[in-house]
Amino acid sequence: MAALLERHPSPVDFGAHDPFSLVGEVVGGRFRVLALRHSGPRGLVYEVEPPGVGQMRRALKVLTLPEAREPDVPERLRTVVRGMRDVAATHVERVYDVGVLPDETPFVVTEWLPLPTLEARLSATTRLPGPTAVAVLLRVVQAVAALHARGIVHGDLRPAHVLLELRGDEPHELGDLKVVDAGVPAVVNGAPSGGPRGSLAYLAPECLSGHGRTFASDVYALGVLAYRLLTHVLPYRPDDPRASFHDADPAARVRWLHQNASPVRPSKLVAWADFSPAFEAVVGRAMAKSVSERHPDAQALLAALEEALTAPMPGNPGQVAIPRAPTPAGGLKTLLSLDGVVGAQRSVAERAETPRFTRSALTHGVDTPASEVDETAALRGGPPLWAWSAAGLLTGVTLALLTR
Repeated sequence: MAALLERHPSPVDFGAHDPFSLVGEVVGGRFRVLALRHSGPRGLVYEVEPPGVGQMRRALKVLTLPEAREPDVPERLRTVVRGMRDVAATHVERVYDVGVLPDETPFVVTEWLPLPTLEARLSATTRLPGPTAVAVLLRVVQAVAALHARGIVHGDLRPAHVLLELRGDEPHELGDLKVVDAGVPAVVNGAPSGGPRGSLAYLAPECLSGHGRTFASDVYALGVLAYRLLTHVLPYRPDDPRASFHDADPAARVRWLHQNASPVRPSKLVAWADFSPAFEAVVGRAMAKSVSERHPDAQALLAALEEALTAPMPGNPGQVAIPRAPTPAGGLKTLLSLDGVVGAQRSVAERAETPRFTRSALTHGVDTPASEVDETAALRGGPPLWAWSAAGLLTGVTLALLTR
């Protein structure tokens, strides 16, 4: 017990559920709990042993959010699990069982995957080479396409929910990859008391406005994930000068950017010989503000990505723009151009960073960056706010002089 407590120095408020009470118990009449492996604000992950000799270990995921205890959640989870059993995809986590604990807390039982998260790799000091980043992206989109084909919305796509074995940075060194926790976030956030939970960096504008998770919101999250794989930075950060006038709260700034701003084109941040404008345009469409402008589901996104990979390379890929959101009117908003933040963003993409690590929620394997627990800290990295503001102000003054 002491050792476990040392591994979880910052306990989370789990309400009536004692995170260590299940260790040594049998759950669902057949899964013996061996150890608590991970804890976080959204749930707990235990390593369990199914009945029978020689059986492989399983993961027991207990959902501790208050809305997870609402009456219809267990039945909706059962519907998702039944659908998951029909998903024949190499890169989707297998789900075996669903149930509730005596205190009405729901749980799901999945395969045990002792793999690092993609977040751990993306928080490393070096960017993934272009071919490897594309290979990872295609596998993730293939997994989500298989889910969408069975009518399942993931609901919280982000690097912490992608587990992968990466023995090196070349495409042939990419091993197992699994998208985990499919469907569970969509069910929990769809509860009457649910809300826009999840990683703020990957939430679609409509989700931030209170709407439920859909295929289109999964596509948006895949677009953000693609952007980060391609550039090694997030498209929307609280130190972006376009949001500096909006709110002092970093989270509020990111929400505003998701709903109102356009991302800097990836080709302005990195230059790859194998990175085509067509591929960039597909990523831009996936991140469109309007649901109607995005690919309808991951299957359509996958087809577009595969077609873009075969597109010819023109002379200047930087001239192809990602679709932009309408420019807000009034004051400083009209003076700050998209290109005014490129220099600072590029310095972020090229800067070496040392990640912090902690335990993640509802994922298992190895430690994951603290950014997945503290989303504000994850988004805050990069040049200080004054540098962003200075760059934006200089751009605004230049534009004002040119248009006089």
